[in-house]
Amino acid sequence: MSFAYTNNGLSFRTVSSPGELVAGEIFFDHVPSPTELQGAFPGYVAGVVAGLLVDKLAAGCKIISTGTPAVSATYGIDPETQKNIIAVGLYIVVNSRFPAGQTTWPLPDLTGVPVSFPNTATFMAVMTALADYVSGLYLVANSLAMGNVAPWPDQPITIA
Repeated sequence: MSFAYTNNGLSFRTVSSPGELVAGEIFFDHVPSPTELQGAFPGYVAGVVAGLLVDKLAAGCKIISTGTPAVSATYGIDPETQKNIIAVGLYIVVNSRFPAGQTTWPLPDLTGVPVSFPNTATFMAVMTALADYVSGLYLVANSLAMGNVAPWPDQPITIA
């Protein structure tokens, strides 16, 4: 069995001969190693790392709060959720309170269940932990894409 690889080495289909290749495909008469894929597709490692990063972002980030255990949860950290959390955090920094006159703030966990934040300090502590974790993911992804070895940030993250 032979293979036609494309999409920076991330996609393939089986073929019988090199004559079946279409533009952009590369023929292998065996299952190629990651080194062979990197040689054939200079963007291969970056593509693999990008896929890992997407998976890590989709998995969320588990926070354990020792000071306010009720906010311990796994929170979404996808780009849309990050924007919403940062928007509330910015509002708190500017106005020293939650938006819309709220005295508590509901932030859904990864499954969509609202977690009630009793005060702005607790919200900001969780937001900071999530931002540090997400920044760590991007730093590692960039390092890996450049060919370096770097460990992904650990979870859970414990805050006071």
